[in-house]
Amino acid sequence: MLKRRKLFKLLGIGSLVGSAGFGYASCIERTWLAITRVNIPIKNLPADLDGFKIAHLTDFHLDPHYPRDLLQEAVTSTLDENPDMIALTGDFISHEKSALDELLTILQPLASHKACYASVGNHDMWQFKPKEIRQKFAASGFRLLINEGEILRTSSHSPLFVYGLDSFWSGKPDRNKALLKAPPNVPIIGLIHEPDPFEQTAKDGRTTLQLSGHTHGGQCRIPLIGYAPAKVSWGKKFIHGYYQIGESHLYVSSGLGTTALPIRFACRPEIALLTLRRSTPTA
Repeated sequence: MLKRRKLFKLLGIGSLVGSAGFGYASCIERTWLAITRVNIPIKNLPADLDGFKIAHLTDFHLDPHYPRDLLQEAVTSTLDENPDMIALTGDFISHEKSALDELLTILQPLASHKACYASVGNHDMWQFKPKEIRQKFAASGFRLLINEGEILRTSSHSPLFVYGLDSFWSGKPDRNKALLKAPPNVPIIGLIHEPDPFEQTAKDGRTTLQLSGHTHGGQCRIPLIGYAPAKVSWGKKFIHGYYQIGESHLYVSSGLGTTALPIRFACRPEIALLTLRRSTPTA
């Protein structure tokens, strides 16, 4: 058996390590922005879309604990990258409806981008009715897509189709309605907050790339192993990063905010920069 003095010493060391770890997770990592760059290989991508860059931001969860400097940094960093499209995939707030007005004010520089689209998350739809949240986004100059889509045309690229779905957890998603105006033979980008419907997306076959958040990448992961012990409804199968099923692609971002405890560990807040690339045929 351990002597009492040695036991107390070990407990003291454990307490210090635990305190240091919590301090790192709450004060350092959750404010340490990462920019992740990923190439998405798309079959039959039009040549002039090779290099098309999408900035994906998600899961802001603005609340009293949120570091506003991080949010400002994310906005500035996104615009500095000069993306061809900006995608915001939901959970803009956690519990306070009033936080949305402040968040949209901070994000407003993104709304002036030629192609900035947003979709809703489960927290958003627990707090707002669709008409109400549409009005708030429209008043701030944002294009919010809830079971709807539109053609994205630019002078320098072939057209794409972008759609957003309602939350699978707290809303009434309708993919067929969202894709009603999608023309044939164009790449289709789906903004879908929860990642696990990707299996349905791939089976449906019309969506080229699904962009999701919701999981926070696990928020706290086991270093080196990368395993995320905590899972959430509609976010148990696809936790973080790039996935492919058939010719459908998915990127799940770890997002920018937190829920439950305001901490992150081995899972930094993220802006995902996704570049569409023409896939190289295999021999």
